[in-house]
Amino acid sequence: AQLEHVLVNDDSLFAVSGWNDNGLAPYVADPSVVLRTDWFSGFGWLIRKKTLEDELLPKWPSTGDWEAPFRDARTRHGRQFLVPEVSRVAPHPRVAVALARNNLSPRLNQGQAELQAAAFSQTPLCPYSMVDLGDVGRLEEHRYRRLIFVDWPGEGLVNTKLLGSMQSIVDGKANAGGPWRLVYQNMDLETDTTWKSVANFFGLWPDLPMRGAYQGVV
Repeated sequence: AQLEHVLVNDDSLFAVSGWNDNGLAPYVADPSVVLRTDWFSGFGWLIRKKTLEDELLPKWPSTGDWEAPFRDARTRHGRQFLVPEVSRVAPHPRVAVALARNNLSPRLNQGQAELQAAAFSQTPLCPYSMVDLGDVGRLEEHRYRRLIFVDWPGEGLVNTKLLGSMQSIVDGKANAGGPWRLVYQNMDLETDTTWKSVANFFGLWPDLPMRGAYQGVV
């Protein structure tokens, strides 16, 4: 309910979701934090009635991947999504595996389904029934961009130091003196395996496009 006003009044937003694909236990802590992302996470979503009726229902697939219209660039038109840092909802951990086993989700093969089920089990849920999100106006497009790149306390992207490679993390040299940023450049969506290596190292979803990314930042 606290995010409804932002969704209705910010035309750069498509929907709100209660699930964070990157909300794994080592990386999340604050249930009052809400993030903007270019990725639709798919669970527990809120959308404008007009958007649903005019843009999504006419394209709604009769079978298969119902999330596809949300992620279709021709439907999304650059609009983004709001997700909580700490997830509010989650499917049962066996759902993804069961869907793949019964061939009900063309988006997931067996290995991907098992990986997603493992992610479900490692994602903590907010233990509170009510959380004050504070000034949600910070999530409006122009304010959030400045927040994430400049004003985020101690971690605005412009305040980070460039990390030359992941080897510094492996060697423990990046355990202090941060915050750090690791720059990844994708060369080809079909053949580039660099992101898969980075994602596997941090325990993130390895497929492209990057889940939970905001303008290329995870």
